[in-house]
Amino acid sequence: MQNKFKATTALLISAAGATLTLPSLSPLINLMSSFSLGLLNHGFIAATIGGLADWFAVTALFHKPLGISWRTEILKKNRKRIMNAIVDFVSNDLLSAKNIINNVKSENTADLLIAYFEKHDGRNKIKSLINEILFEIASTADTKSIAKSITPIVKSETQNVDAKQIIDAVVKILSKEDHSKKILSTLFEVIKRIFKSAAIQEAMSKKISMIRREYEGDSAGRAMVLTAIDLSDERILSIINENVDKRIDGTINTLNSDIVDPNAIMTAGNLCLYFKNFLENITNDDKTQKFFNEFKNVLANNFDLVGYIQKWLDNYLKGEAYLKNQQKLDQAKLDDTAHIIKLETVKPIWQDAINELVETKINDFIKSPIQQDKFDRFVKNLLEQVINKYHDAIPGMIHERLDALSDEELTTFVEDRVADDLQMIRINGSICGGVVGLLLYLFTYAIKFLTQS
Repeated sequence: MQNKFKATTALLISAAGATLTLPSLSPLINLMSSFSLGLLNHGFIAATIGGLADWFAVTALFHKPLGISWRTEILKKNRKRIMNAIVDFVSNDLLSAKNIINNVKSENTADLLIAYFEKHDGRNKIKSLINEILFEIASTADTKSIAKSITPIVKSETQNVDAKQIIDAVVKILSKEDHSKKILSTLFEVIKRIFKSAAIQEAMSKKISMIRREYEGDSAGRAMVLTAIDLSDERILSIINENVDKRIDGTINTLNSDIVDPNAIMTAGNLCLYFKNFLENITNDDKTQKFFNEFKNVLANNFDLVGYIQKWLDNYLKGEAYLKNQQKLDQAKLDDTAHIIKLETVKPIWQDAINELVETKINDFIKSPIQQDKFDRFVKNLLEQVINKYHDAIPGMIHERLDALSDEELTTFVEDRVADDLQMIRINGSICGGVVGLLLYLFTYAIKFLTQS
């Protein structure tokens, strides 16, 4: 307590000054006139008396100064009356309903909310809160019961599916030029890799050797001609590979390019048209539709649809896999191994949509003065209703908090908060006492001087 140290120091200085300036004891008696010495002595004595009186008064609020119990420990002895006064002041003056409402109305709650979003990471905190709530709600879902109730509907609808309609819809999508180009490009890439595989290359090499032997037969001339023009088995296979690569690469380039090459064997449009005709020929085949219908029956009768639906709901509704991954990631961060683990992202189906919705609503709110004004009025009206409704509970809350404190705890609680400020009374007492002492001495000396004259 800095002020307490100052007040005590001032009191000690006053007492020491009063002692050292006593005419009978002062070492300054030969250096100063009796008037100056008396003036200082009266000032120090008055300052000491003022400081002691105020020390007693301040201490008497909380304790028994010098062990005197009469009219001391004011806070403890008048606890009930003081508490009632504090409660009355806080609830009816400091925290009156009118004051609280006026303070609320002086603020723009929309600006406060925007500042929270923009400067205090409010966007992510709001999204995290909503996600936590939805995870909690989803965790209570009985996915097994839901799966059992859904399964008969899925099976029934699956049996009612028209194979022809589905096949036609798939063909319609796949035969669109942009989709056809991507599918054909992928197919040609696969064909190219298959053709270059070791098994195909070995088979091609054997076939070339067989054809070569059949061609040469017993003719030494043919063998000599082939040797002269360097048409070995390896050379022939290399030529075939180069031509196949060239044709496939040219076709892929044609499919991926918007520029029509006049030298191309087939345009991208023609390739896509042939692909469409190919798909339609397959889908119009009775065998394809028969296969699809048989597949539906196998799916309905031999597939654990309940278990599959339950697992899907657990992963994509409850987000169990996502939560497990998050736990693994959190543990990896603690172990400082997060940089080496690889986790599959399995987010609940609703998470991205909810986060995007929240982000959109926040941006709309920030851009819209109309929404901000509505929000501000709504919050203030709501708070005014709440304050008026529950303001009467404030005295009870304050009483409850104060009643929970013992006399000693209450004294310590108040003293810790105001005692340092009360020490200014002691400082002012010493100063004022000293000034009054000087003035009284001057007044007395003036009267004495006048009467002697």
